[in-house]
Amino acid sequence: AISLPTIAFTTSIASGAESITPINIELLLSATSSQNITVDYTLSGTASSSADYILANGATAISPGLATTSISLIIVNDTLDENNETIILTLANPTNSTLGTNKTWTYTIIDNDNPPIPINLFKFNMLMVNWGKVNANNAADFNVDGKVGILDFNWLMNNWLSLLL
Repeated sequence: AISLPTIAFTTSIASGAESITPINIELLLSATSSQNITVDYTLSGTASSSADYILANGATAISPGLATTSISLIIVNDTLDENNETIILTLANPTNSTLGTNKTWTYTIIDNDNPPIPINLFKFNMLMVNWGKVNANNAADFNVDGKVGILDFNWLMNNWLSLLL
């Protein structure tokens, strides 16, 4: 009887920043073959297709005489602060081969985005509630805790972020 080569991922786990793309996922035969080798793969995990990565369920092939192939995974470098997410590829339905030890491959996308700037809603509400009437100099009278003053809108537009933090 002819023994069939095994096909498997060269590693079972990897990770990288979401800015690193593409990821080439290597598959290896235990021995070369004179026949075409194909294997299906499916995707799962916590990452979302299109939003976090670009790759659909599919199949890959190794031509006669060759021992390796790779699947190219595109990582989407978004600007959202989110938890690290995983992509899991699972091999199935090999032709002219059998599945080897590393039938699944898990990739962790390491988020590289900063958390959003927190807004101090109390300061923001105090600013909004105490606006007075706007005068000709593009300023408004205000009253915070009994202290009366004038708020310059031009200054506010240039310094609004520091007021909210």
